[in-house]
Amino acid sequence: MPAYNILFFGIAFFIFGIFLASIHVSWIILAVTVFLAVVSAAFFFWKRKKKYLVFLFLSLLVFGGAFYAEAFDMNLRASSVVRYDVDDVFLGKIIDMETSDYSSTKAIVKLDRGGKVLVMLRKYSPVAVGDAVSLKGVIERPAAGGYADYLAKEGIIGTSNFPAIVSVSSGGGLQRFLFGVRGRVIDTFKRTLPEKESAFMSGLLLGYRGGFSEDFTAAMQSSGTTHLVALSGYNISLVVIGAMAAFSLLLPRIWAFGVTSFAIFLFVVMTGAEASVVRAAIMGFLVLLATESGRFFDSRNIIMLAAFFMLTVNPKLLVFDVGFELSFAAFLGIMYLRPPFSKSFMDWKGNISSTFAAQAAVLPIIAASFGSISPLSIISNVLVLGFIPVTMAFGFVEALLGFVSRTVALGAAFLAFPFLKFETATIEFFGGLHAMVQLPFNPWLMAVYYGCLIALIAWRRKRIAQGN
Repeated sequence: MPAYNILFFGIAFFIFGIFLASIHVSWIILAVTVFLAVVSAAFFFWKRKKKYLVFLFLSLLVFGGAFYAEAFDMNLRASSVVRYDVDDVFLGKIIDMETSDYSSTKAIVKLDRGGKVLVMLRKYSPVAVGDAVSLKGVIERPAAGGYADYLAKEGIIGTSNFPAIVSVSSGGGLQRFLFGVRGRVIDTFKRTLPEKESAFMSGLLLGYRGGFSEDFTAAMQSSGTTHLVALSGYNISLVVIGAMAAFSLLLPRIWAFGVTSFAIFLFVVMTGAEASVVRAAIMGFLVLLATESGRFFDSRNIIMLAAFFMLTVNPKLLVFDVGFELSFAAFLGIMYLRPPFSKSFMDWKGNISSTFAAQAAVLPIIAASFGSISPLSIISNVLVLGFIPVTMAFGFVEALLGFVSRTVALGAAFLAFPFLKFETATIEFFGGLHAMVQLPFNPWLMAVYYGCLIALIAWRRKRIAQGN
């Protein structure tokens, strides 16, 4: 087996071990590992071929992935000392805030004694990211199960609803600066665009949903376009590829690559460098690298290496971060399913085949996460996605100009408005049709579905190898 295939399958087996540990099926981990190891060892002694040693090594990686995930859990629980269900004063630093137009604000507080707590505060509480705070209230342990695991993916080990603010010490540093930049960008959009278009631009570029009305949020869900404001790696890759194409018209390829990479860094700064955005930016950069590297690197392995490094930092992402799942599934879908789809559909600048490929790859994930899908999502996404890169490019320019003068930023807002208007109108039209289909999650159906996709990919690759 070639080295690049060993790398790919090695990471895949390691990730499979993390998956089994994440869904709490330890006996399956042991059974699968032992079975694969025994079979591989038996065939090696029988056939005396090195490839069976490779299979033995791969089977042990399943156990390695599961062990790593379990060790991560144990370390997370042991790294903090929290008194649960006691009305007490706790000290910490605000490291993240999610503001909205509603009556409350979510904040993540990193405790001085270790661990993070998700705190619900009143909207106009006099605190900001970077502040050291003293709060008095009850820290509750999240109920065991999905929600606790969902919080654990960000290292959160407790929640507290509306604790009293005892004291606040204004902080500084990089975090406060970054979130100040993010707030300035959102304010620029609000002052230069109508309310709905401003909210949508903030969602596209920053993943900020605080300005969305309930009706527009429902329209996005019904039209299957909620992912547009999720800031997944797929969304950011659209901007990255578009920026690379634009800079390549003006600069040599290597310089265009450097400028685009720097633009990704600026994008992360503008969004406040939230963890989800950093992950998405890494994905966007790797897509750029895979595109530009050509024959020197295997794009498949670059994507798998990205998954491996992210999961070694936080294995909880695999099962409990929908954005992570959608990003990788969409990338792999476009990589492997777009060629057969492009042969079956009249392509329009690649949007139709890319959209079908991405949607086909993420369909079970959406059904499992949200319980329903929109049959019209293919149409709405095809219509909207073609204009998203240019919309985000204008938004990026507008955000940068907003630091110079909001009057100057109006020029970019004027250019972005027609695209935003078309996109929001399309979302509202398809959302108003209410064409939702309930799809309760079934792991066996998911396995069959992905098995069929893998078979399609294998068949297509065989046809290509035969010259058809």
